[in-house]
Amino acid sequence: MRVLGEPVNELARAQNIGLATITHVDISPDMKHAGIYLSVYTDSDVQKAFLRSMNADAFKFQKTLATQLRTRRTPRLTFHLDNGLERDDRISRLLADKPASDREG
Repeated sequence: MRVLGEPVNELARAQNIGLATITHVDISPDMKHAGIYLSVYTDSDVQKAFLRSMNADAFKFQKTLATQLRTRRTPRLTFHLDNGLERDDRISRLLADKPASDREG
């Protein structure tokens, strides 16, 4: 994640998005595929456009990764939006709005 973190943020800044964070990576057991999950702190339409550009430039990120990995194979990268933070925030807001007596039982 560290190897790709800076290039992802550079692309986000270049597109005036602000902050994009890699939240986790799922790698297949054979190291042929890796799903990179991103949190992008902007509205939904901009997130989707950024994700499209990330997947369009995936080969550039693979090349960056290949220079840092010491493996025979570099995984094929696909980028996905991680909406976990939004979901957690929504649940927290719902719980905060609910009276304490309702939460206890």
